Amino acid sequence: MYGYRVLLTLLLALLLPHVAWASSDEPVPAESPSFSIDPNTVSPGEFLIQTGSYMQAWKDNSPRYFNTATALRLGLLKNTEIRLEGNFLSYQKPQRGFGDLRLGSKWNFLNYKRFSITLLPGIWFPSGSRDFRGSGIAPSVGLTMNTPEVLKWQPQITAVATNQRDLDAGRRFTSLWAAISFTRHITKKLDIFVELAEAGASNYKGKLPYLTDIGFTYLLTNDVQLNGDIYRGLWNNDMGWAGWVGLGIRVPTKHLHPHMLAKHTSPQTANVASPQPSNATVNQTKTPAIALTTYSKASLNVSGK
Repeated sequence: MYGYRVLLTLLLALLLPHVAWASSDEPVPAESPSFSIDPNTVSPGEFLIQTGSYMQAWKDNSPRYFNTATALRLGLLKNTEIRLEGNFLSYQKPQRGFGDLRLGSKWNFLNYKRFSITLLPGIWFPSGSRDFRGSGIAPSVGLTMNTPEVLKWQPQITAVATNQRDLDAGRRFTSLWAAISFTRHITKKLDIFVELAEAGASNYKGKLPYLTDIGFTYLLTNDVQLNGDIYRGLWNNDMGWAGWVGLGIRVPTKHLHPHMLAKHTSPQTANVASPQPSNATVNQTKTPAIALTTYSKASLNVSGK
């Protein structure tokens, strides 16, 4: 199943550059499948579709977890976008269905020289199918920041908190994850990144789990980006190896309403990360208790129990 999804994604990557539409002068701000989130936003009036295929294995040989994480992003104002995202098609033997949806936004409220900071508010809704549905409405908020380059590597730091409901304990708890990544521009089209992430919860008494990942983003055209990532659970993490391959596709502004075509002046790059925490769990088999990203769906497997 996962192999067919990867082949379909790669086939689309080969065909989309030949689609006849007007390309933008700026690279598509598609988000890389890392946990760190680039502060940049979609330009006003532009619509961006991001989707791909994710597979996660466990160290104890539990059934593998698959999904097709997807994000729909629309630029509203200068430095502000709204987005609908989630793990749409999800599968972990024997369960299959849809994950929860998150309605959120990005507000890049500070750009000062080489520093950039963005606010990440949002709400997870228990809209998924039974086996992949969370325990209720879960508000989340986060901050992400870019800092000046260090030895030609661009640091990105992200922290996101989500308030979730613990059905067993009959109370709410707060999960928190944080990540730092370093991105390097190899060519005008190719970026690579490395990352370290960790997660915890307010009622989690064990040791914090960590993971690392390495990935790339590649511009097929200014409107289409191919990206991939390989993850590995580290200390105190049940996650084994995981992989992602995906696309970011921008709908050119010439096809949208002319009143939405405002000039966007904030910096854009081809490598924008988009992690948001999810509160989804699976009832019978082992699955990520906190799926840390929307665009990539790796998990640090913290249940908060």
